[in-house]
Amino acid sequence: MKKEEVIHKIESGKQVGKSILSESNSKKIWLSIGVQKHQGYYIVSIDQIFEHNMASEIFEKEIKCKFLNLQEALEFISKNTDVSADDLSTLKGQRIFNPNIEW
Repeated sequence: MKKEEVIHKIESGKQVGKSILSESNSKKIWLSIGVQKHQGYYIVSIDQIFEHNMASEIFEKEIKCKFLNLQEALEFISKNTDVSADDLSTLKGQRIFNPNIEW
């Protein structure tokens, strides 16, 4: 999805994100990134978990933060992952995070 489309979706309150499966030391690891505008803030969630730890929910990385500015939120994602705004897309019927949880 083009960056302009991603920005439009976020500004309209839609959650956009990406889930990526990769390998580290021959072990499968999931990276999930999400961003959504909610109650005037841009909420970012970045989670990383080895596949064998999914049932016990032992995360390698679990970052939740909010920003007043969308550009800062997108830059934070780029600095903390290999994902850019162009890589994000709308999530069909699922969410990376619940924006109503206390931040």
